[in-house]
Amino acid sequence: FLKPDLTLKDVAVATKLSTHDVSEAINNGHGINFNELINRHRVDKIKQELLDEKNDHLSLVAIAYDCGFHSKATFNRVFKKQVGQSPSVYKASHRK
Repeated sequence: FLKPDLTLKDVAVATKLSTHDVSEAINNGHGINFNELINRHRVDKIKQELLDEKNDHLSLVAIAYDCGFHSKATFNRVFKKQVGQSPSVYKASHRK
């Protein structure tokens, strides 16, 4: 999920399944589509990275890019949709 250009086909090839089978397994198992699943994993990773002090020298966008997003706008939109807060508000409100 950290690979920005990861596709359903990539997962199908890696698992030796058809894209249909991978898509169906994701939809049935998680109730969401492939992109939503990948973005969920990316946001979870970003949340971890935002709270790790070793990353304080990195910008939010740099962390997003490291976690597989390739667009600042998409990162902000997806993060806010999933978390209910912007990344900066999340970081500020969850730091110890």
